[in-house]
Amino acid sequence: MKTSISIRLSVFLLALSLSLPSFAWDRAGPHGSGAIAYHFLKQYSPSAIIKFVKILKAHPQFASRWQSKYDSLPDMQKDLFLFMAAARWPDDVKGTSYDHPDWHYYAIPVTFLPADTQPPKQDNSIVQFANNLNIVKSQSANQGNKAIALCWVFHLMGDFHQPLHDVNLFSAAFPVGDREGNDFLIKDLANDLHHYWDDVFLPDAKVNYKSATWFSTVDDAAKNAKTKNGGVAFNSTTVIDTKAIANEAIALAKSSVYKFKGKLLKPGVKGGAAAVALPAGYSTEAGKIASKQLTLAGMRLAVVLFQNL
Repeated sequence: MKTSISIRLSVFLLALSLSLPSFAWDRAGPHGSGAIAYHFLKQYSPSAIIKFVKILKAHPQFASRWQSKYDSLPDMQKDLFLFMAAARWPDDVKGTSYDHPDWHYYAIPVTFLPADTQPPKQDNSIVQFANNLNIVKSQSANQGNKAIALCWVFHLMGDFHQPLHDVNLFSAAFPVGDREGNDFLIKDLANDLHHYWDDVFLPDAKVNYKSATWFSTVDDAAKNAKTKNGGVAFNSTTVIDTKAIANEAIALAKSSVYKFKGKLLKPGVKGGAAAVALPAGYSTEAGKIASKQLTLAGMRLAVVLFQNL
């Protein structure tokens, strides 16, 4: 039986350990948001975990992608692993028949200078989050299709919170848009602003997925994550408004991704202006934002799952 619970995530998440990296939206990022959702539900609604793990075990790629790792883990970690793997799956299947590139983005046009813009695609992350959640809730959908849809629900909740999944910058430098920051070149190992934000804290280079320790590395980071603002109210009536979440991220993109201390970043452009380094202090602020956003993604995913038992 569902019970209304009002609690803030900061009550049970420990302070971020200085000895552990945080994480953003590269492959380790979806793992992290899935882990946060798991730990939230483990304490306050274990029945939700039981239901959604059962669905995930019916995934058509469970045996080929997940079972070997799942079987190797202690019983207490198996379900956590599935939450992590489900959140990452839409990235794992890029370039396959399961791939839907447009689903990862909302891509509202933004501009800081007079410039023509183009509307976002109608097939976007907000539309597909709702569509896939409806499949998960459906009484007629088979379990395999529900499992695929559930992976998209996990993943897209994280994508909403990455500011450069929600905007497309138009300017003199980018008359047809900067492709969500992918064409906004910077002097950094990430090469462009989008991948920089995907990779702020826990890049895949620091998580060796062939190593037995990757699972504990990401889970330790997730368990030690926190949000300075105390999280969101977690109860059966909390409204999770995906457009409002995307709008929060769009505001961050305008104030803190394309700008630093009120000044626009200078973009490098392929065949044009050379890439320049990000301003001193930018990475520190980006890290704080990414940590908060990813933690919010995990919390809000937990609320969605709780509401759809």
